[in-house]
Amino acid sequence: MDPFKLLTQGTHFSKKSNKNNQVQALFKSTQSATSANPTATSDSSVPPTSHALPAALDFFNVGADAGTGQNESASDGKKRKREEKPMRAVAPRILPTPTHRVNLTGRAAPTPLASLEEFVELHSPPPYIIRNLAEMGITEMSEVGRGAGSVIMAGRDLTALAPTGSGKTISYLLPLLTLLRQPASSLKSESKASTSSSSSSTSKSPRALIVSPTRELALQIQNECAKLTKGRKWRTVVLSKANQDTVVNGDIDILICTPQRLMQTIKDKSLSLESTTHLIMDEADRLLDSTFLPIMDEILSHLTSAELKRYLFTATLPSTLEEIARGLGKGDGIRLVVGIKDAVTSKISQKLIYTATENGKLHALRSLLKAGSLPPPCLIFVQSIQRANDLFHELVYDGFALDVIHSERTPEQRDKVVREFREGKVWVLICTELMGRGMDFRGVEVVVNYDFPAGVQSYVHRIGRTGRAGRDGQAITFFNNEDGANLKMIANVMRQSGCEVPEWMLALKNPSKKDRRKLQKKPTDRMEVRTAAGSGLGRQKATKRREMVEGSKRRKTKGDQESGDDE
Repeated sequence: MDPFKLLTQGTHFSKKSNKNNQVQALFKSTQSATSANPTATSDSSVPPTSHALPAALDFFNVGADAGTGQNESASDGKKRKREEKPMRAVAPRILPTPTHRVNLTGRAAPTPLASLEEFVELHSPPPYIIRNLAEMGITEMSEVGRGAGSVIMAGRDLTALAPTGSGKTISYLLPLLTLLRQPASSLKSESKASTSSSSSSTSKSPRALIVSPTRELALQIQNECAKLTKGRKWRTVVLSKANQDTVVNGDIDILICTPQRLMQTIKDKSLSLESTTHLIMDEADRLLDSTFLPIMDEILSHLTSAELKRYLFTATLPSTLEEIARGLGKGDGIRLVVGIKDAVTSKISQKLIYTATENGKLHALRSLLKAGSLPPPCLIFVQSIQRANDLFHELVYDGFALDVIHSERTPEQRDKVVREFREGKVWVLICTELMGRGMDFRGVEVVVNYDFPAGVQSYVHRIGRTGRAGRDGQAITFFNNEDGANLKMIANVMRQSGCEVPEWMLALKNPSKKDRRKLQKKPTDRMEVRTAAGSGLGRQKATKRREMVEGSKRRKTKGDQESGDDE
């Protein structure tokens, strides 16, 4: 008897089952979601769209976004009218339960803020920003926000380490916008009114610079910034090849970019950073590794302002990179750690599954999918682009609503995949480390590490795509005989976050530094997905059979044509 049939016996999708009813309810139409919440009112400033989403599916919380380009609003008269309107009813965003310790170290380190109310009393942020926070459902500061807010407002450099999904983006945007006070266009108008001197000598540098390792994360940061600054003409721009001339010649408040695109614009278009006073490095551990560090060194050499402040944010930071981070500042920076360094939030349920071989790994994944044990939306991580493509081609024939995303796909293709994942058209997304960095999928139910992560940092960032903003999540990691040497690293992280781990795993020998570095540079050699599935030979036979059939049809068609000519 076929052993695979025994393994998957009774695992099928039934429209009558409760699990699939729950899935259907998750992806229900916007109409039913609206009728279930009659108290919510629409915002007249947002154009109607046929692609509105249920709250459960709005992973990026972009239902009321102004777009991903520049954030420019209406006239001052309209602003005042909008400010007088009562705020619309919005379901509060779930914030992490304040159970982590906020630890600030450094010379004369400031005390963390107690609340958002204290931040408002001490620093008087623009009232519309606080109103926009309320519209986003945020009524209190997260733990990292309370620590970062006090440090940034004190004018100190900062290196912040906080768990994934803990609200790091808002934690730096709120104090940054408070320090900038108002858009550059407003400052320029006031300057012209107060003096008749020429402003031609004024630098065109962006006032603040946010650097992220991926374009997707840059767009997400812009999305949050647009929501926070709604109602004013702030110019917050994601740098691209199409808008680089505008960025060089315009008054940009906040420029968001990847290192490569920024460096290319500096070289090709002579973009000036000499007057930029705020630098934020999001996912700093990635920006300081060997891939990006040479580019970041070049960028830092162009940031020459004596008033420059540097803020680094990440969920993980190895000790070697922390030394580099300290060297970037002036020596009086503050180190902020929320909870335990390199820890995972306790909201994520973590599980290790032994699959013995690559073949067993594929069978295990198929069984989980067919049994409905991986509720959508679901992310599946693999270690390379080739393996991502191969796994996609193996599973796409099984009838699952899935897609694949990696750096070799065009920006347009990646945007389409992310949009369809957000809209519920794609239930399962196969991805490489591209999606493991900072992307805020607050609705992701489960993350599967199909390929064992290359280290603690990779593991923390991957599974951090679920369990975000205080929600529960699930993480499943497959391991086989090839991963045994690195198993204890992940077992330690799991135990640290309160998960049950077998004693024999904790008794394993720790991998040496040499082995860890080797794994970081070169992932484990694995059998190809197609070979493990036994599909290579089968596909060759199927292709040969198809070619034979097509050849027979061509010969028959040619024979019929020749017969017709003879007649």
